[in-house]
Amino acid sequence: DPNLFTGGKKAVGYLLEGKFTSLFKNRVLPDSVNKASYFEESVPTKLVVLSDGDFIRNELNLRNKQPYELGVNPFREEGEQVRYANKDFMFNALAYLTDENGLITSRNKEITLRPLNRVKLQEERTYWQTLNLAGPLVILVLFGAIRDFLRKRRYARF
Repeated sequence: DPNLFTGGKKAVGYLLEGKFTSLFKNRVLPDSVNKASYFEESVPTKLVVLSDGDFIRNELNLRNKQPYELGVNPFREEGEQVRYANKDFMFNALAYLTDENGLITSRNKEITLRPLNRVKLQEERTYWQTLNLAGPLVILVLFGAIRDFLRKRRYARF
């Protein structure tokens, strides 16, 4: 019943960025902590904290013992399934956390397809097939002839 939820909106996740101080700063280190690898402050880093681990949990279909796809509510009927964006959120969060070169922006770009002109394609088909087949062979024969000519010229003096 939606009327029972009177607590207001709650944050379900946070993105934390920056330098984090150690829990053991200004304290005596326990024996289990390697003192050589201890740092009082971390390097600049990123961390995603979610309120529930079930956020990325796949529910199990009890009929066929197969897991549902991530983000599917198993308690709805088959015809009225709603896909939540859990999988997209996790992929984007992982891409953001591991992104070092700004590649996440290229992932979100739209690609416009520009189909070829079919009439022109049919008219010039033989030309392009011949060029793509014979062109590399002609270049290879030319390089071989030039190499052979230069070798004969260099070693003809002996």
